[in-house]
Amino acid sequence: MTDNSAPIEFAPIALERDTYDNLVKLAGETPSGTEIVGVCLGLAEFLCLKNQAYGDSALAPLRIFAKDLPTDALIRCRLDDKINRILKGHAAGEDVVIDIMGYLALIIVARERQQG
Repeated sequence: MTDNSAPIEFAPIALERDTYDNLVKLAGETPSGTEIVGVCLGLAEFLCLKNQAYGDSALAPLRIFAKDLPTDALIRCRLDDKINRILKGHAAGEDVVIDIMGYLALIIVARERQQG
Protein backbone atom coordinates (compact mmCIF):
# COMPACT_ATOMS: atom_id res chain seq x y z
CA MET A 1 0.00 0.00 0.00
CA THR A 2 1.25 3.48 -0.84
CA ASP A 3 1.61 6.21 1.78
CA ASN A 4 -1.25 8.55 0.79
CA SER A 5 0.45 11.59 2.33
CA ALA A 6 3.50 11.35 0.07
CA PRO A 7 3.25 12.85 -3.43
CA ILE A 8 3.02 10.29 -6.21
CA GLU A 9 5.44 11.11 -8.99
CA PHE A 10 5.57 9.82 -12.55
CA ALA A 11 8.69 8.14 -13.84
CA PRO A 12 9.10 6.02 -16.97
CA ILE A 13 9.94 2.42 -16.15
CA ALA A 14 12.51 0.20 -17.75
CA LEU A 15 11.31 -2.88 -19.59
CA GLU A 16 12.67 -5.53 -17.25
CA ARG A 17 11.07 -8.73 -15.98
CA ASP A 18 11.07 -7.59 -12.33
CA THR A 19 9.36 -4.33 -13.26
CA TYR A 20 6.68 -6.21 -15.17
CA ASP A 21 6.11 -8.64 -12.30
CA ASN A 22 5.84 -5.76 -9.81
CA LEU A 23 3.39 -3.94 -12.09
CA VAL A 24 1.20 -7.03 -12.44
CA LYS A 25 1.22 -7.45 -8.64
CA LEU A 26 0.38 -3.77 -8.05
CA ALA A 27 -2.40 -3.90 -10.65
CA GLY A 28 -3.94 -6.86 -8.87
CA GLU A 29 -3.87 -4.99 -5.56
CA THR A 30 -5.40 -1.79 -6.94
CA PRO A 31 -9.18 -1.32 -7.44
CA SER A 32 -8.98 -0.52 -11.19
CA GLY A 33 -5.38 -1.59 -11.63
CA THR A 34 -5.76 -4.29 -14.25
CA GLU A 35 -7.91 -2.00 -16.41
CA ILE A 36 -5.43 0.88 -16.04
CA VAL A 37 -2.51 -1.36 -16.98
CA GLY A 38 -4.48 -2.79 -19.89
CA VAL A 39 -5.19 0.69 -21.28
CA CYS A 40 -1.56 1.77 -20.84
CA LEU A 41 -0.22 -1.39 -22.49
CA GLY A 42 -2.71 -0.97 -25.33
CA LEU A 43 -1.50 2.59 -25.81
CA ALA A 44 2.11 1.37 -25.78
CA GLU A 45 1.32 -1.22 -28.45
CA PHE A 46 -0.53 1.41 -30.55
CA LEU A 47 2.44 3.80 -30.34
CA CYS A 48 4.96 1.09 -31.21
CA LEU A 49 2.90 0.05 -34.26
CA LYS A 50 2.59 3.68 -35.40
CA ASN A 51 6.33 4.13 -34.78
CA GLN A 52 7.03 1.16 -37.07
CA ALA A 53 4.61 2.38 -39.71
CA TYR A 54 5.82 5.99 -39.78
CA GLY A 55 9.53 5.46 -39.17
CA ASP A 56 9.85 7.29 -35.83
CA SER A 57 8.71 10.52 -37.48
CA ALA A 58 7.37 12.07 -34.26
CA LEU A 59 10.56 11.55 -32.24
CA ALA A 60 13.09 11.83 -35.07
CA PRO A 61 11.49 14.26 -37.56
CA LEU A 62 13.12 15.24 -40.86
CA ARG A 63 13.31 18.91 -39.77
CA ILE A 64 13.02 20.29 -43.28
CA PHE A 65 10.92 23.30 -42.23
CA ALA A 66 11.26 23.18 -38.42
CA LYS A 67 14.99 22.99 -38.02
CA ASP A 68 15.30 24.97 -34.80
CA LEU A 69 12.41 23.59 -32.73
CA PRO A 70 12.94 20.97 -30.05
CA THR A 71 11.19 17.65 -30.67
CA ASP A 72 8.69 18.14 -27.86
CA ALA A 73 7.64 21.48 -29.38
CA LEU A 74 6.99 19.78 -32.72
CA ILE A 75 4.82 17.18 -30.97
CA ARG A 76 2.92 19.95 -29.17
CA CYS A 77 2.22 21.45 -32.62
CA ARG A 78 0.73 18.12 -33.68
CA LEU A 79 -1.44 18.23 -30.56
CA ASP A 80 -2.60 21.73 -31.49
CA ASP A 81 -3.51 20.46 -34.97
CA LYS A 82 -5.40 17.52 -33.48
CA ILE A 83 -7.38 19.77 -31.13
CA ASN A 84 -8.10 22.16 -33.99
CA ARG A 85 -9.55 19.30 -36.06
CA ILE A 86 -11.70 18.26 -33.10
CA LEU A 87 -13.03 21.78 -32.60
CA LYS A 88 -13.78 22.16 -36.30
CA GLY A 89 -15.47 18.73 -36.48
CA HIS A 90 -12.91 17.24 -38.87
CA ALA A 91 -11.71 14.33 -36.74
CA ALA A 92 -13.92 11.77 -38.47
CA GLY A 93 -12.72 8.20 -38.14
CA GLU A 94 -10.01 9.08 -35.64
CA ASP A 95 -9.96 8.05 -31.99
CA VAL A 96 -9.02 11.48 -30.75
CA VAL A 97 -8.61 10.45 -27.11
CA ILE A 98 -6.07 7.76 -28.03
CA ASP A 99 -4.30 10.13 -30.43
CA ILE A 100 -4.02 12.82 -27.75
CA MET A 101 -2.84 10.30 -25.15
CA GLY A 102 -0.27 9.07 -27.66
CA TYR A 103 1.07 12.54 -28.38
CA LEU A 104 1.30 13.26 -24.65
CA ALA A 105 3.24 10.02 -24.13
CA LEU A 106 5.58 10.98 -26.99
CA ILE A 107 6.21 14.36 -25.33
CA ILE A 108 7.32 12.47 -22.21
CA VAL A 109 9.66 10.29 -24.31
CA ALA A 110 11.10 13.38 -26.04
CA ARG A 111 11.55 15.15 -22.69
CA GLU A 112 13.29 12.10 -21.18
CA ARG A 113 15.66 11.93 -24.17
CA GLN A 114 16.43 15.62 -23.89
CA GLN A 115 17.21 15.31 -20.17
CA GLY A 116 19.51 12.39 -20.90
